[in-house]
Amino acid sequence: METYRLHRCTAPLLVSLPHDGSELPGHIAARLTDGARRGPDTDWHVSRLYDFARELGASILVPRWSR
Repeated sequence: METYRLHRCTAPLLVSLPHDGSELPGHIAARLTDGARRGPDTDWHVSRLYDFARELGASILVPRWSR
């Protein structure tokens, strides 16, 4: 099971979005309150903030799991 996705492009630039992960492992989610499982501290828009990086040809590293 992948822990991240790497979107490869052509420029010698890598942009990492460490706060973009939103999935919770089941064993952790089971111990959280309903409110915490909704991810109120997730940075829901960070990937949109860096959309321009793809236009520059940057590779982008996106995590799967919530921080």
